[in-house]
This record gives sequence, C-alpha cells and structure tokens, in this order.
Amino acid sequence: MQCVTKSHRFQPNQYERLQKCASALPRLKPRGNAGHPGYTHRYRPRQTPANQACRASNLPVTLPTAIQPLVSSKLLQGSVTLALLAGIDAAWSGDWSRIGVISKSTEQFLQSALTAVGGWHLLMGMCAYIIASQNGRPELPATAKALAVGTLPVLELILEIQAEDVGQ
Repeated sequence: MQCVTKSHRFQPNQYERLQKCASALPRLKPRGNAGHPGYTHRYRPRQTPANQACRASNLPVTLPTAIQPLVSSKLLQGSVTLALLAGIDAAWSGDWSRIGVISKSTEQFLQSALTAVGGWHLLMGMCAYIIASQNGRPELPATAKALAVGTLPVLELILEIQAEDVGQ
C-alpha cells in the first residue's frame, strides 16, 4: 500500500491503493488562535494507527537498509579474515618468496601494509568495545570480531543498534 503525497502522479491502476490509503489518512482538526478561535489556514493531522502504518509502508530504502545484508554476510567477513591470514603468512613466513610465489620487495610491501591494517583493526576493536559497552551489548564478542575482521563488524553493530532505535 502506498500513501499519496503532493508530488504523486496518479495512474489508472493505482486507484485501489489510493482508496485504501485515503481511508487511513487522518481527519484534520482546526487549530485556532486567541484572536479567532477555531480559524486558521493550518491544520494539524490527528495521529492514528492507520496513518502511521500508511506512512511506514512508504518509507524509502536508505543506505543502512541497502548495505545491511552485505555487511552482515558471514561469507564476506570470513573471506576478509582468510585473506588477512594469507597475507600475514605471505609477509612474515618467508616461504612464499623462497618458492618464488612473491618477490622479496612484495614481501616487504606486504609487511608494511599489514602493519597499517593491524593498527586499523586495533582501532576498530576499540571502537567496537566502546559502542557495545555504551549500548548494553556484550563487549568481548564485538571486540574479538572487530579485531579479526576490521570495519565490517563495527558497521554491523552500528546498523543493528540503529535498527533497534527505529523499532522502538
């Protein structure tokens, strides 16, 4: 069911939806002032459950709702963790350069890059701990997940908290 807005253009096949939504629209009551009680050009709509349901059905898709499935994907988070572990093995074991998979310069580049990534993961772990503790969630799982995966679990935590706030 869709609500009608001022910018809505009517189409013949939307007449039934319009009737359903029009029945859910609030009745308007006048808002007066001291000089002319009961008279004004502005109206305040009365909030009804049907009106709120009609508005809720017409909510646009926002960025958080669009990226939630991607951020919450266990496959993506597992892939990030596996790639980091492979990079750590390639950078510090010396086996990859010894058998010729990567060169010594690539190994040194990986070491410096993964040092920066490790610092970022420590920062994300601290952020996850703070966010979880301020919102009454268990800190240890949120922190451990952020240390292992990085930014994705922190975004997932923020989006879950926002979804709970909207639901209340």
